[in-house]
Amino acid sequence: MMELQPIAHINCQSNELYELPSQGSLRELEAEIVFNEDMSQAIQDLKGIDRLWLIFHFHLSAGWKRKVFPPRGDKKISVFATRSPHRPNPLGLSCVKLLKVEHNSLKISGHDLVDQTPIFDIKPYIPYADSFEESAIGWLNKVESHQHFDIIWKPIAQQQISWLEQNSQWQIKRLASQILSMGVRLGRDRISQLDEENYELACKSWRLRFQQKGQAIHIDKIYSGYDAESLASDIDSRWQDMGEHREFEKKFNHS
Repeated sequence: MMELQPIAHINCQSNELYELPSQGSLRELEAEIVFNEDMSQAIQDLKGIDRLWLIFHFHLSAGWKRKVFPPRGDKKISVFATRSPHRPNPLGLSCVKLLKVEHNSLKISGHDLVDQTPIFDIKPYIPYADSFEESAIGWLNKVESHQHFDIIWKPIAQQQISWLEQNSQWQIKRLASQILSMGVRLGRDRISQLDEENYELACKSWRLRFQQKGQAIHIDKIYSGYDAESLASDIDSRWQDMGEHREFEKKFNHS
């Protein structure tokens, strides 16, 4: 049996799967690939190459499924016809943009990996060999093409998110913008429907109320995900963030 050992790991700000785009190229998220040993000679000639293929480990995957729900579409699809992380062998392939070659690390953007993802191999993207623009894409022809939704913060929500940017341990604005720019995907992304008009996004320990209007998402309110009894007590959460929620309530409890 062949044994694979990681040569590097990803350092980035994304810790949860729901923080990531369905495809790395849909967002310009930046990250650093840090090698486990001196690879300076192995990477020096990457300079001048625009894109790289990363072969990595879906290290958070808990088993595989023969059929999965893809990010687009409304029915289960055979796993080998998708890029789902739930595979018999949890190996991933991602094409990223190379920004900079450093002594023993690489700066990249356009990734779809969580922090500390193990990297097994790196190969250059070669347009004439790797791009087949006229290729048929099967079931993907039957689903809508990717849509991008603009994020609009209404006045109260703008005040609230500005406060959180200064006082919260979580990067709620960045996380919410990444998730909601894909639109409303009920049953995924921790989005639920409140009524005919309003939806709620659970983002870390915070909740955001929003509406989808045309190609825009309108966020009108942010509130705590903790109940009133917990906020009134002197207990803390496993994330140790109850203090920021209590301060938030004092400032915006009439909003």
